[in-house]
Amino acid sequence: MFSREKIWVVVLSLVPVLSYGADTAYTALKALGNERGGHLLEKVVEVRGLSGAPQPQVWKVAVSDPQARGGIREFEVQAGRVVAERAPVSRSLGTAMNFNQLNLDSEGAFSMANQEAEKTGVVFQLVDYTLKSGTGGGAPVWELRLRDGSATELSVLKIAADTGSVLEVAPGSGTSKVQSPAPRPSQVRTLAPQKDEPEPIRGLSSFCRRIGRFVGKCAGNVRDFVVN
Repeated sequence: MFSREKIWVVVLSLVPVLSYGADTAYTALKALGNERGGHLLEKVVEVRGLSGAPQPQVWKVAVSDPQARGGIREFEVQAGRVVAERAPVSRSLGTAMNFNQLNLDSEGAFSMANQEAEKTGVVFQLVDYTLKSGTGGGAPVWELRLRDGSATELSVLKIAADTGSVLEVAPGSGTSKVQSPAPRPSQVRTLAPQKDEPEPIRGLSSFCRRIGRFVGKCAGNVRDFVVN
């Protein structure tokens, strides 16, 4: 029988294979915890990634740090490791997120945004991601800004990261408030995952199901995944 430690060694060895190139938010958080200590993940107030296609090359993780200049310390994570650290002079952020309520990774958030874009006929090429606490006990909320190739903001979506519910869909700053009719289906071209890419990981239980044949069984929530 595998010990808990051996199981997680196997799980973590498979993460780079399943992430298909650029890190997801989950793997970026795991990398930060591994390098700088799991205690930091108790203080995360924001996770950002810009120009994802569909995932960003760099994730910026902001943590609360009263001893840092401005009270915030920001880490940049790329390709599974921390590549930069800074203390912004002035940034106003919310409270620390409750990772017990984080059940939707950035892959799953992208999948939902892509579905909404197909419904409205939005043609986008890039995605800006922001994960931060919403109302109600720090439950995290995803905000995705869909952009075209010239970085014009086309649409903004807010998705509850605990339930996966779409909370809001609004026109972006680069679109008119009066939207033109949606094009015919043959005209709609959204940025979709490659056909051979597996379904997004929407929480640790989904992750475990996909690799269960390697590790036997695993259980827990996302906080267990990124902290322990």
